[in-house]
Amino acid sequence: ASLAYIPKQDHDLVMHDLSNLFPLEVTKIAYLKGKYLRRYQQRFIELFQACVSEPGRWPGLLPV
Repeated sequence: ASLAYIPKQDHDLVMHDLSNLFPLEVTKIAYLKGKYLRRYQQRFIELFQACVSEPGRWPGLLPV
């Protein structure tokens, strides 16, 4: 839920830490070097990268 919860926007909601109930999930994006990526694929990777790179957005996140 921390991925979807933004305190400034979601001031009318409450977030509860339930990390002890669920295992850690890992998302990886992989593609072949030199392989042509469609524009929407490149854009998705750029958007994902920008979110992950945002400092303090996801505490404990380890960049790869």
